Amino acid sequence: MSAVIDDLEPSPVGGGQGGGRAAEAQNPVRPEPVEGRAHGASTSSARTVELPAPAPLLTRTGWSAFLAALIVVCALAPLANLLVPDGSIFHMSDYAVALVGKIMCYAICALAMDLIWGYTG
Repeated sequence: MSAVIDDLEPSPVGGGQGGGRAAEAQNPVRPEPVEGRAHGASTSSARTVELPAPAPLLTRTGWSAFLAALIVVCALAPLANLLVPDGSIFHMSDYAVALVGKIMCYAICALAMDLIWGYTG
């Protein structure tokens, strides 16, 4: 694809409404090639940019709270269906347990897609 882009002529500034040589000189799309090196080759005077270290996603307390909530949802929801009597306010119906399971499956799928898109672009 770069060969196709390199063969294109730059359009004059102003959307193709003329402009002449002055407009072509201001066009940043295709600058003049530098003598003595190939297009896109790096030089010895290239600068490096140092980025700050990424901050952790959660603190130790945050991860502990997340794991506690995960255990509550994954372990206590089925137990609230099996062990709590039907008339109790803490009883979860079969529908509610299935709904929590579906939501957790969609959350796992969303995390997997986020990881794949993050690594592959």
